[in-house]
Amino acid sequence: MPSNFKDNSKACKKAIKTANIKWLKAVALVIQGQAKALVPVDTSNLKTSINHKIVVDKLEAYIGTNADYAIYVEFGTGEFAENGQGRKGGWVYINTEGKAVFTKGMKPKPYLRPAYRQNKQELIKLLNKYLSEIR
Repeated sequence: MPSNFKDNSKACKKAIKTANIKWLKAVALVIQGQAKALVPVDTSNLKTSINHKIVVDKLEAYIGTNADYAIYVEFGTGEFAENGQGRKGGWVYINTEGKAVFTKGMKPKPYLRPAYRQNKQELIKLLNKYLSEIR
């Protein structure tokens, strides 16, 4: 190598990682906001529980909820379950007023997957924005 060669690879890698972290944070907020706008609201528990987490070491973003019934809202239940493997023939449950209710399930009301899909182009634009800021 010539004596005037300067190795900038560490600085470049750091700049790219920093841009990616900024992008992940922006992406998570966009998807989280859209999911909250799309989620069906009954008690608002599901809506308020939607959050995000960034794992910097792995450059990963997680958007979701800790509500135990969230998966049933997203994918449906019983005869209406998206994968077709829900319980068939219906069942009876006791509602909050203590009355027996017969149901064949609940149709899916997706909110997380559409939140991503509806913003895919915006997420690409955000990536380009943060990468173009690298100097």
